[in-house]
Amino acid sequence: MFRRYLQNRLPETSFFHAITYLREEVKAEALVRNLQAFQNFLGVAVDQYSEQINFSAVLRDCQVAFATVREYYSIL
Repeated sequence: MFRRYLQNRLPETSFFHAITYLREEVKAEALVRNLQAFQNFLGVAVDQYSEQINFSAVLRDCQVAFATVREYYSIL
């Protein structure tokens, strides 16, 4: 229904851009269900900015699974 609404109101290029944007936003939103853990991760990621990523330190400091850290970095 929403797709049809957009399709009827946007040029084709804008329509596909809007759908892609919304899809990515929903995916990112789903990955960050635990906002406190993501905020902790951001603090650790900022501390390591411009350095090689030390996944062991991030895992230890954030106390989340490796897959979660990998997903968080993919969001950034």
